[in-house]
Amino acid sequence: MAVNTEFEAQIRKERIEALINRVGNIQNEILRYGYLVRGAIVEGDFFHNDVIVYGKALVNAVNDEEQIAIYTRVIVQKDIVELLPHYFIMDEDNLGFLNQFIFSHALEYVNFKHQLLEMLKKNPDKKHKQKIMWIINYYNNYLSFNKAKLPAKTFITEQDINVKIEDT
Repeated sequence: MAVNTEFEAQIRKERIEALINRVGNIQNEILRYGYLVRGAIVEGDFFHNDVIVYGKALVNAVNDEEQIAIYTRVIVQKDIVELLPHYFIMDEDNLGFLNQFIFSHALEYVNFKHQLLEMLKKNPDKKHKQKIMWIINYYNNYLSFNKAKLPAKTFITEQDINVKIEDT
């Protein structure tokens, strides 16, 4: 029986990893077009067919996305973070969220910078600007770990932000 349990655990891990890869790539694809994603990944029971989806996992994911995620991030259930920690960042609110930029490459960063600055320019609402600033900080922090490999123009500076805000 132990072999079966180990096999099932490996299959579970592979499926979760495949989902994480898809979600991270979707987040980046959406950012390439100037939009942001917020959501939650949970594991649990649910049912779906061509007409309906329901179950505790769906309810938990929706509640987490609406009440906890707040910023433009995909938060992840704690036991999933523990299973595959290299995909996640722990935030100051002690929530693990998907590190979307590990699914991108250096050539995309300039586009991401442009899109994030354009979002700042297009969103006069203070609440939206706060959420965009959150992801800008996350973006810059992520890049700071790779700065030996990246040109300085890749980062979003205070000057970049001020120029875009003044343009509005």
